[in-house]
Order: sequence, then C-alpha cells, then structure tokens
Amino acid sequence: MQPIKQKHHPLITSLKWIVNVGVIAAISSCFYRLNQITGYTGDDFLYHFIYRGEWPTKHISAIHNVFEWIQSTINQTQMWNGRFIAQSLVQLFMQFPKEVFNVANTIVFIAVGLLINLLVRRRIRDVNPIYLLATYCAMFYFLPDFGRAVLWLSGSFNYLWMPLIYLGYFWFLRWQYLPQKRTGVFTVFIILLAFLTGATNENIGPVFVILTYFYYVCSDNPRVKQYTYPCTFSCLAGFILLITHNTGEAASEKGHAFQIETIIQQLIQYDGVLLAIALSLILILSTQNHFRKIDLNNDIMIIGLLTAGALASVGALILSPQIPPRTYFGSVILLIAACLVGLNRLVQLTKITWIIPIGCACAISGVAFQRYVDVYPQLVSNYERFYTAEQAALNAQKNHQKDIYVPGMNDACSYSAYHETAYLTTGNETDMLWENTWMAKYYGLKHVYVDNNVKIKPIPKRLQKLQIRFKNLKL
Repeated sequence: MQPIKQKHHPLITSLKWIVNVGVIAAISSCFYRLNQITGYTGDDFLYHFIYRGEWPTKHISAIHNVFEWIQSTINQTQMWNGRFIAQSLVQLFMQFPKEVFNVANTIVFIAVGLLINLLVRRRIRDVNPIYLLATYCAMFYFLPDFGRAVLWLSGSFNYLWMPLIYLGYFWFLRWQYLPQKRTGVFTVFIILLAFLTGATNENIGPVFVILTYFYYVCSDNPRVKQYTYPCTFSCLAGFILLITHNTGEAASEKGHAFQIETIIQQLIQYDGVLLAIALSLILILSTQNHFRKIDLNNDIMIIGLLTAGALASVGALILSPQIPPRTYFGSVILLIAACLVGLNRLVQLTKITWIIPIGCACAISGVAFQRYVDVYPQLVSNYERFYTAEQAALNAQKNHQKDIYVPGMNDACSYSAYHETAYLTTGNETDMLWENTWMAKYYGLKHVYVDNNVKIKPIPKRLQKLQIRFKNLKL
C-alpha cells in the first residue's frame, strides 16, 4: 500500500509553514526557559576536566584543546562506560558557558520533534502543525525522568540528544532512501550513522541492529539491500563497542537482573497510554487494509515496527541490574512516532477522523501546559539554591577566597535536574564529599560547605516575572 499523496493549494502550504514556525517559536521559548532555570549538578563539574577517574587526581587539568578532549573521551570510555558519543559531547559543552548549552539543547529538543514528524511525512514542508504541536506536548508530558534525561546537561546528551542519531538513521530506512548521485559518499555516511546508532544506548542499539537486518531481508530494492547489509554489521559493531566498555559503570551498579515484575510495572507506568493507543491504531487500521506480503511502505508495518522496537528496548532491560525511569526514554520516543504515523493514516482514510488528531492535540496541549505551570515554580525554587551557590563561588573567585558556605538543595520533582541527582551534602570533611569536591575544583576553591542558614539569593528578574505570570495563570 503506497502512501496517499495529498495536494494542497499554495496558500494552504504557506499558512502551514507560518503555523509550524509559530509552534516551534512558542515551544522553543518555553523549553529554553526551563534550561535557563537549570544549573549544573551531578557529573557536570567533573567533565570540565580531563577525565582520569571518579575523583580528582593530584594533577587535575581542564580541557584546553581538541587533543585533550579526545584523550579525555578515550579515558572515560575505557575507565567508565562506552557511551563515547554522549560523553564526548558532555566534555565539549562543559568547556563553554552554560548559555551555550541552553541554546543548543533547545535546538535539539525542536529537532527531535521534527524528526519524529518526518517519520510521518517525509519532507519538512509536509509536516502538519497539529501533529507537530502534539509531538512536543507529548514529549514534555510522557518522557520519563524529564529533569535528568532532558534538562540536566550530562543526562541530556545520553538521552535527549541520542534520538537525533537513531531517528535520523531510521528515516533513511523508513523511506528506503536512495540518492540520485554521490552514492559512494552516501554509503560511507549511512554506514557511519549505523555505527553511531548502535552505540547510542544499551537498550536502543540492539533494536536498530534487528531493524536494519529486517529491512535488508524484506526490501525488494537491490540498491537498498546494498547499504542495509553493511549497515547491519556496522550497527552491531557500535553496539558491541558500547557494551564491552561499560565495565566501570556496570561495576558500580548494585542490583540484579531479571526484574521482570518491575519492568512490567514500569512499562505500564511510562509506556502504557502510548502503547495502548499504538496497538489500538494497529487493530483499527488492520481491519481497513489487508496485505498478504510484507510491504515496507505500508504504514501499518511502520507502526508495528516502531511499537515492536519500543517493546524490544524495554525487554532488553531484563539484563540490567538497575532500571531507572530514564531507561524508558527511547521506547516513549518510538511510541510517540508510532501513534502519529497511525493517526496520520487514519485521517487519510476518511476526512471525518480529523476530529481525532485535533482532539488529541488539544487534550495533550492542555495537560502539558498545566503541568508546565505546575512545575515551573518548583524548578525556580531549585534553581535559586544553585544560583546562590554559583554567585557565592564567583564572588569568592573575585575576592581570592578559598572557602564558601552555600545552601543545600530542597525537594525536587521529576522535572528537575536535581531530582535524585548527586548534589552538595553537609559535612566538614569536604574532601570526602564527591560533589562538594568537584564544585570546589571547578570554581578554583578549596572547600565548599553546606549551610542551610545561608540566605537564598534572588534569581534574575526576567525569570521571576515569568514565575509570577504563571502563578497568575494557574488554574
């Protein structure tokens, strides 16, 4: 079954572009604000320096050039985990002011949403603004552990940034892309992209190894087979590199594998709604379309592959000793894409069903906005404490002081980067306190002490005004 082609009047196309730009501008503004009220925490301070271990070494040194950056990435890969893509980016961005990351992270959030929609409709000019708005709201509402997987600098590279690779790679598979010229350059590019896809994440890499092999076996086009064959091995190689260099992190994790009950409970909690929608769409669409052979152009097939991929990524967690919520990040991304592909096909079958995606977009936008209103003051409250510590450290640098007293962190919700993430702790022996030690090294101090009696410093007025505005809007 070939995709149904739709022709629109140029005026409608122009209007669609304007609305899409408006959606992107609005979402960018909201998401950028969340990045502005998120400070450093956890591993962030550590990755400003050449990686030589979990604790500072005698000759600690910041990264000054490309060669030191590469060496630090190699050290981290060999000593801790194999996520060399994410960790190289963390170490790169920790050499620049936080504002650089704020802008880049916002761009990536927008790009991931666009990539999801490009799996629905092949070209950017065909992206539907209703789907686009629903995508960003669904990402904000459904993505688990949002603070640590999306807003936290170290965490975002491991989770939010990785779909740029594996969704971009799947776009070529989904549409069975074939270049009209420079086929050699494209082949090298797609093989490299497959390798990076395999190395993105422990429970995402194997999914795309299987998907790539599936496309190789099932495609009728010999030119597609020509690059999916080496891509299968390239993707597998990336995954093997990832898991064989995960020794340090794996050794630090405490727990046991085969936590089947926990996985099922978390699957229902984080993926349940989207999974139910995806399976319902497969069932509904299957009654409308019948095909006897595997057709990689059939939207039902794509929904099935995305849903199966999501379930496979969850199934891979059976071997993990720890199952934090953010490990379901990839499955949620794949299920959002599956639901949008299904809704798009449903609309194409009958125009009456337009009310379904419009209704879904309105519903998810409403609940996402209300959640944004609810969590924003909490994130501001967390940021005020980091901001107070940051300003104290900067003032100490200016006045050539070596010791500072700062407030600890207060309670944080799952939309905060400080939720269950290592932060400053109380104690006089600060050299034995991991986060205190790295924060002191980052700002060139000797000791960072936690004193919850320290007065909280007010954040910049532009952020305070936004907080007040949302408080007035809160239902």
